[in-house]
Amino acid sequence: MKKLLVIFLTYYTDYTRSSLNALESMLAMARVPYEIIIVNNGNSELSTKPHTLIAGDNSWNEFSGWQAGINHARLMGSLDNCLGVVLANDTLGHHNRFGLLSRCMFAMNLRKIINLKEPAAAGECWDFYTDYEVSGYRCSRWITTSLLMVNWAALPGLDPVIDPKITPASSADEYFRMFNVSKELKHQVQGWLGQIELPSGKPLWYGVENDDSPKYQRKIAQKTAMILLEYRLSARLAEHGAKLIDVFGGKLLPQLRRFEAKPVKVNKSHP
Repeated sequence: MKKLLVIFLTYYTDYTRSSLNALESMLAMARVPYEIIIVNNGNSELSTKPHTLIAGDNSWNEFSGWQAGINHARLMGSLDNCLGVVLANDTLGHHNRFGLLSRCMFAMNLRKIINLKEPAAAGECWDFYTDYEVSGYRCSRWITTSLLMVNWAALPGLDPVIDPKITPASSADEYFRMFNVSKELKHQVQGWLGQIELPSGKPLWYGVENDDSPKYQRKIAQKTAMILLEYRLSARLAEHGAKLIDVFGGKLLPQLRRFEAKPVKVNKSHP
């Protein structure tokens, strides 16, 4: 029997159980058979029975973890005969609201894309104000990777999650060059991370500090790489023909989500 392959990335041990419970609640609503591979990118021991647990190296944060999960699934033969792939991480429900409404919308769209013959990916989508380019791919929207769902037909656009040409860098500018990003996307990322001033005057990342130290600049560089990997993944899926579906499409659902429980604030960051 074909199953949905779910790759769940954990780093913050305190978040693992609650996030995994929320994810499994959504999967139960979708009523699809699934198997979960948990990738531990942290150093703590975890009890994850009955799910498969493998070690990640955190070299590219969640993206290297998901790649490790995909590689393991391919080795075990799970990837060749699956309904699709779900990528999730342990900040699910901590950065974003993931109450009953959110779980219902994700479950409904998961069943929808699994039944499509055409390539499709679903999640919380955001529209860019113009086309952007990254790593040679072009797109006009992106999907938040805290929970990304991809059907079987779209798998060629998912793997590899990490661009093999990208190497570790010490500055954001180096990553912008390596990813070959358009000026519009560079401006967006710099504003989001507080490197340039936005019209609102407020950066959007919770980790922004007024700090010019080399340590903080390395932190900004690392976050820049993660954001660009997220944009790259959406653009790569789209270039391979995948329709990017917003599970909260329309104007009403985003408003209704405000009535869900507020997410727990995160004050930690990857080293």
